[in-house]
Amino acid sequence: MEKRQIIMQRLLAALNGSAAQPDWAGTCDGHYIFLWKRRTLRMKKYKYINCGINEHPWRTAQYMQFQDPDIPNGLTLHVIHCHSPSGSRCILTSERRKRIFKHLWDHVLRNDGGGSAAQPPTIFGGDFNCKPLEWTY
Repeated sequence: MEKRQIIMQRLLAALNGSAAQPDWAGTCDGHYIFLWKRRTLRMKKYKYINCGINEHPWRTAQYMQFQDPDIPNGLTLHVIHCHSPSGSRCILTSERRKRIFKHLWDHVLRNDGGGSAAQPPTIFGGDFNCKPLEWTY
């Protein structure tokens, strides 16, 4: 974690250069570094959330919520980053994949704050260990 913090600070220093008002912000956690432009996005929430697989309580995802800083009650951008490994001891079945995605989508809908979008703008990233055909379903 300490090394990620150092790397993030160096990246932010390079991106922000000698700007009087830093344009880039960032956060890092146990696995990743996230960077975004402050002029474009304001982070409202950041937390780990459960993936809804009770038999695998360790399956979690990072949830971030952003808004346009110039539009206080504008649309919210939801970002979900999930790494869901599959192996002989923790098989990620098609049924579990469906449950994970449904649980994460339901989380987005609950946290959209009554936005006007029927399908709130959402980015799902990470590794859901899905094959192209599984994404189709």
